[in-house]
Amino acid sequence: DDEAGGRAGQQQLLAGVLTRGCGSLNAEAFADLVEGLGANLRCEAGDDLLVVALKCARAGWSGI
Repeated sequence: DDEAGGRAGQQQLLAGVLTRGCGSLNAEAFADLVEGLGANLRCEAGDDLLVVALKCARAGWSGI
């Protein structure tokens, strides 16, 4: 049981953090970077799963 182990909500927290930006990029700048490269980043969380999907063209991969 995740709640008994103190892990309830970890998936939701991680899914939220993954799109908040990184390094010098805030959430909006990070989203603009991903979108500007023609990419799509999707993070979803459930009770017992975390889905992270990144779709981009090969040419845009190095920019991400």
